[in-house]
Amino acid sequence: MFGKVFHWLWLFGLLSLLVGCWGARSSTQLASPTPPPSQTRLIATPSVALPTLATTTTLPTLSPVTPPTQASQGSMLGCQVARPTTWDTVIDKGTLTLPAEVTRDAPGPHFRFGLLSSDGHRWFGTLKSTDWSGLVTGRVGESSYHRIYQIGSSVEELGILVANERWLIFSWAKDATWGEWRLFAWDAQNNQLLELSHNQPGDTIPGWLILPALSKDKIAWVQGGLTTTSPESNQTFHSTLHLYDLSARVDHVLPTMRAIYPVVFWGNELLWMEWEQFSLQSPENRRAKIAMADALTGELEPPPAPLIAHQQEIAYLAASPTLLAWTDTHTLWIWHPGDAEAQAVYRQPEPTNSHAIQFLTIAGPLIAWTPPSPPPMIFDTRSGSATQLNGWAAGLENNRVLIATFATTTATKPGSTDPLLGIPVPGPSDIPHIVDLSALPPLPACQGNKGSI
Repeated sequence: MFGKVFHWLWLFGLLSLLVGCWGARSSTQLASPTPPPSQTRLIATPSVALPTLATTTTLPTLSPVTPPTQASQGSMLGCQVARPTTWDTVIDKGTLTLPAEVTRDAPGPHFRFGLLSSDGHRWFGTLKSTDWSGLVTGRVGESSYHRIYQIGSSVEELGILVANERWLIFSWAKDATWGEWRLFAWDAQNNQLLELSHNQPGDTIPGWLILPALSKDKIAWVQGGLTTTSPESNQTFHSTLHLYDLSARVDHVLPTMRAIYPVVFWGNELLWMEWEQFSLQSPENRRAKIAMADALTGELEPPPAPLIAHQQEIAYLAASPTLLAWTDTHTLWIWHPGDAEAQAVYRQPEPTNSHAIQFLTIAGPLIAWTPPSPPPMIFDTRSGSATQLNGWAAGLENNRVLIATFATTTATKPGSTDPLLGIPVPGPSDIPHIVDLSALPPLPACQGNKGSI
């Protein structure tokens, strides 16, 4: 999750969604959308010949469901320590070199780094220039790059969302209100574009954005909004949870009534939250629960008991084969499969919205998040302590982590207008690094904490 993130508060009838935006805003005139997959199994829109694009990472966040009680938080809630110089040295050594043509800092072309594929072998970003603007990609270590999708004006919104070795998932919106949007998958293996879905009537609520999960050739996302049910403008909440097979082009809508984010893959399982009890008019009467299904068949299954025990504290969730992490935006919880109970390991010292623990990502023993206001944070389960980063982090496969540091210099001042393009200069792009976790020593432990959570 990904890029330099700026946040503002969207009003949503049943949730307060904090929407994070990064990158350049660009557009293209796309063909009229084909009908999206129906509410059952069917063949979706066939892939088409590859067009072109540009990116903006747009990530929704959920308000905390119910704060944890003091008794349930445990005795060890971590601490914040200074980032070791050894970490800075390792991060600097992992700096990626991207093609000079897209990264040169001069009037005319402007590049914004987006993200890496989960295997760390392919990068994605946005390029703006006088002759071509859109989404570009390339292999790490190679000097060439490939144009994926072209854009035109600066009105429409696009977002790089998630990518693995084969698939890139991105979204498009007609404008910043996200009243009209589409979800796409780009196949790096066949250089093809597939339209997965677009908004339906009642899906046009500002703040209801798509935050998909991707695992191999499966993608899952929640789609929904508010529906007016009477002349008095009474509104009800509706949503559908999609489990889509990208290779077979088959969409399976799971039998859940009021699914909400977070949605994550956990091995061959799919985890998500849904409203167990819901009232649009009475927030105090809303209650969420955790749900799980087999990601291969879509069959519902009972979630692990430790997740059920803490389901009222899950506003964000991240999963790896050896660790589950979640937060109510102020307290970080972890659970190792096989343990009898989950453990609260860190609490944000300043429990305000601007310091919220959100957008969790796991890389081996490390858990990273990006609050609405920098600095990004990373928690080390080996030591039970957290430290600040100069940029955001994302877990990759093969025990590696992507760390994109905030650039501090540029040839043109942020906020100025490019003399050739006549558009605002977005400022310096983030600088990506790939770091092997084996090269990062544990953070210093908190006083009285022996580590190894």
